[in-house]
Amino acid sequence: MPSLGKRTLPSIASAAWTTAPARAGDREANPSRLPEDSAISSDADQHGEGQAAAKLGVRDLANPFALLATCFGIGLIRVAPGTFASIAAAIVWWFLFADLTWPLRLAGVAIATAVGLATIHFLNRHRRQGDNPAIVIDELAGCWLALALCPRSIFWATIGVALFRAFDVVKPWPVSWADTKVPGALGVMLDDLLAGAFSAALLYGAWAAMLFAL
Repeated sequence: MPSLGKRTLPSIASAAWTTAPARAGDREANPSRLPEDSAISSDADQHGEGQAAAKLGVRDLANPFALLATCFGIGLIRVAPGTFASIAAAIVWWFLFADLTWPLRLAGVAIATAVGLATIHFLNRHRRQGDNPAIVIDELAGCWLALALCPRSIFWATIGVALFRAFDVVKPWPVSWADTKVPGALGVMLDDLLAGAFSAALLYGAWAAMLFAL
């Protein structure tokens, strides 16, 4: 079996990658999203041997896939990166999507989801990151979905973000199913999208009920 020192070179994008040292206090990536013994190179992937993945760090932001997956470094915040990413997503939503119709808002969710799937797939393939807490583009897509039907109101947008974070943290079924049973990039994105969909339904229902009561 080939040793790590004799592995083939990865793709141009991964060859340019500078491995960052692991940061103390980081959570481990979700083990259901990556093999128990993972490798950095494509050759080690094929043979199931090699080093364990290094955690994402500031130096990794030079890679565009890591830059997007961490939402321009927000995911590297040590405390509650998902919450900070959701707040940032809501701020971006307010300025880009709040005045748009719901189909255009959903188009933004679709674009964020596509970018998330592509970047997470790359990181899974070349860095074996799994559901690393530094990867927060899934929170961005889920938060945008939670606000897809939200009226242009800071109050209701705040409620939407709070609902999304509650669903994302508590993970009721089927959010928990997507989080633990669906592998790869799809699983990383799907649990947040489900949390966003439930949040959007509750938020719209509460808003409609208030209008009806008035």
